[in-house]
Amino acid sequence: MGVGRRLGWPVAWLTLGVRYEPAMLYRLASGDLRVLLGETARTRPRAVIVSARLDERQRRRLESAGARVLICPIDEGAVDELPRFIKTALPEACRPWLDDPRLFDRLDPDYRRRPLNRAPWTRRAIIRVVAGMRCSYLSRAAENPFYR
Repeated sequence: MGVGRRLGWPVAWLTLGVRYEPAMLYRLASGDLRVLLGETARTRPRAVIVSARLDERQRRRLESAGARVLICPIDEGAVDELPRFIKTALPEACRPWLDDPRLFDRLDPDYRRRPLNRAPWTRRAIIRVVAGMRCSYLSRAAENPFYR
């Protein structure tokens, strides 16, 4: 959301609690799809960015309502890939500052969200705040100055 705000675009984080399907995609309940279509019609967004693949018929319905549906997974490494994702998926958003290695230090984070359904897991956000240098279990101990 910080990138969108820096571009001067209106942005919103809307959440829907959905059931996972074994085919590695999500299918929205008909009421949830109706709410999302209503939000899309009301706000006319440049894009709807989802964190997982939607059922193909539902994705097409959103696109037929005027929304460009983009998938940006939220997983290990996704933050590092965000500038490339933006440049590829939203070429109209390309700005030189997207290449700044300290991009995320220069953005104002915004974790406000609006749940669109009553699924219990939409009430509490699952937010992992990463500060400082990125370190994961894949990092080599030899690269850590405290292990030298």
